[in-house]
Amino acid sequence: MGDDGFGPAEAPQDDVKDKEKLLPIEFLALTKDGAELYRYENDRSPEEIKKPLLTLEGVEQAAWTADGQKLVLVRKDAPNRVDVVALDGNKTVFSFTGASSVVKFGLSPRETFLFVCFRHEPAAHENFCLYRLADGEKVLSFTLKQINTNTWPPLRWTSQESYCCRMVTNEVHIFKDNVFNLNHPHDRIRCENVVSFSPCNEKKKPANSAPRAEEAAGTSSGKEKPASALTCAVFVAGRKGAPSAVKLFDLANGSSCLCTKSFFQGNEVAFKWSCDGRAVLALVHTDASEKSYYGSDALYFLKADGSYDSQLMPAEEGPIHDVQWSPSTLEFALCKGPMPPEILLYDGSKKPSAPKLSFGRRMQNTLRWDPFARLLFTAGFGNLAGDVDLWHKQQKKVIAKAQAPFTVTCDFTPDGLHYVAATTSPRLRVDNRVTIYSISGHAVCRLDFPVLYRVLVRPPSPSLAATLNQRQSHLLQAFMADSALFLSQHFSSLSLESAARSGGFADATQGAGATKSVSPTQPVSRGVYRPPGSTGALAARLRAERQATVNGGNAASAVWRAATATPAKSIPGLAQNFPPGYSPPGASAKASSGKRRK
Repeated sequence: MGDDGFGPAEAPQDDVKDKEKLLPIEFLALTKDGAELYRYENDRSPEEIKKPLLTLEGVEQAAWTADGQKLVLVRKDAPNRVDVVALDGNKTVFSFTGASSVVKFGLSPRETFLFVCFRHEPAAHENFCLYRLADGEKVLSFTLKQINTNTWPPLRWTSQESYCCRMVTNEVHIFKDNVFNLNHPHDRIRCENVVSFSPCNEKKKPANSAPRAEEAAGTSSGKEKPASALTCAVFVAGRKGAPSAVKLFDLANGSSCLCTKSFFQGNEVAFKWSCDGRAVLALVHTDASEKSYYGSDALYFLKADGSYDSQLMPAEEGPIHDVQWSPSTLEFALCKGPMPPEILLYDGSKKPSAPKLSFGRRMQNTLRWDPFARLLFTAGFGNLAGDVDLWHKQQKKVIAKAQAPFTVTCDFTPDGLHYVAATTSPRLRVDNRVTIYSISGHAVCRLDFPVLYRVLVRPPSPSLAATLNQRQSHLLQAFMADSALFLSQHFSSLSLESAARSGGFADATQGAGATKSVSPTQPVSRGVYRPPGSTGALAARLRAERQATVNGGNAASAVWRAATATPAKSIPGLAQNFPPGYSPPGASAKASSGKRRK
């Protein structure tokens, strides 16, 4: 495997510029014909980028493994089978077949297991199956009749797979170290009316998990710092006048409740854990309220050890558009309130009763962190115009702006130096495309598709992933020091307008210096939308018929306009001219008064 994590191995180079070269970006596009693998690299020609590296026909569902070397696929010709395919040689490693078609599948956090849900049928029980990826063995199976946000996935692990949880009626079963016994779990969390649950994240385990010598001997003070408890958050729905509640339980002791936060309004709760599991955000949604037909939102902050909890946002302050934890710290960004909403940054390591920083109010509703928590992406998607701002967290300023109209999904690439925006179906059935933006705000690549369902960016290899943090740090510093020099060194032309003219890519005829005079916020000119195959004949015929109708009714229109026009001031002794058959104003009143005199 080469240094880019994708192609064949190459000879190592000690040149600093090569080490800090922008990495290629590979992504899988799911279309109506199947899956296509594309590769973007600045020094590749547009024709090379447009040509897919790999085509997999008939693929309906797909997912990457964490190392980017395998794909998990469901094909149209075998809807009841899940294939694990190695891209090296396009070989099928494992195939898992069920009695009915595949509805959904997923991978455990460390990819020890693959879980598959087949369509439930009364004759075929145990439609949910768990397979071990190392040998393809089925570990367990049970019946799953319904799939929704509360029930999928039915098995949920902590991020390092120390514990796994499963929700049943009024209980949450706890399994430890991937030992599954459905009838005799490791422990149980007994909680009536439990609706949803979420195990916490864990600190990443080092490659060598053996304890260091100083840790084995103890600290200098003779006291060893205790490890923080791993917890599971559950949502308990209110019943018979009792309030709803969010509770945190110790996974090592299911009967130990560490924290409880009660509230009277709330139908649904979504949990978002910090990167190390020390705190959790609970987004409480109420289906309907007096102020909004769409319901109301509230946000609660809870520390996993139970030392602190608070309500960060009451339901009266408006909807919550987005909230995202930093991938490496206890900071989180919140977008809340009526349009234009306010974007705030909180510090969860302390008591976040007040925001640490306010980004102001702007027409944006989407937040994304780069993988290394240096940049914050704020954008307005959905029914908004697609304005994008890229914030440098440490310098607290916008370093780039962009326009990404009609975007449905958007996220950073693994290198933290690009972000990929996609317009997908069925959200939008026209102008389906994938656009790659640089951190400068310029669109460096665009691919158009007749129908695009999903875009999956390929993860880097583990050896490359270990170097991405330092690589992004150096390149980001170079961009901040001299953006014009950075763009001229790494890109040939970054204008979205020129990309549209040349079929979705930078114009190869333009020099590197052309990027200096191009504004990343320049709007894209769009013509009137015309359906495919439209010749305009029908519109021309309708215009001709309407014009004939107007010409034929000119005489009647003239009489009507004269009758309804505001009368001019009468001048004594001046005769007034009216159309034939038209009675002057007040004539009927004078005639009736004359009859009464007689």
